[in-house]
Amino acid sequence: MHNKIGIMLVFVPISFGFYYFQDRSLWSFITSALAIIPLAAFMSNITDRLRKHLGSSWGGLINVTFGNATELIISLFAIIDGLLNVVKANITGSILMNLLLVLGMSFFLGGLKHRRQSFDKLLAITNSVKPLSWVN
Repeated sequence: MHNKIGIMLVFVPISFGFYYFQDRSLWSFITSALAIIPLAAFMSNITDRLRKHLGSSWGGLINVTFGNATELIISLFAIIDGLLNVVKANITGSILMNLLLVLGMSFFLGGLKHRRQSFDKLLAITNSVKPLSWVN
């Protein structure tokens, strides 16, 4: 992990302190948001190492699974607190971000490097077909 991001690990105990001693204040939220950054970088580093050992298929599956760990954790705590609207908004935001933002940024950044982009038609068809033909 990079040193600059590793320094941000100090926000993990600070966020716990604000949460338990400052009665869930705005500072608790801010420090918790800052504490997620190095933890997400740490998790990304670990899944990247696993991908190198397990191969691209299993490593990709693990990377996708743990890449959404933040949304999963937020959803679990929101369900425990009975905030089902927050869970719905979290899932909707995650889907929109992955479908629109990530895809759009990929097209945009790819267009900056390569004026004309191409793709494998068979691979695109394979990835866009429903995996279970019996599901309506």
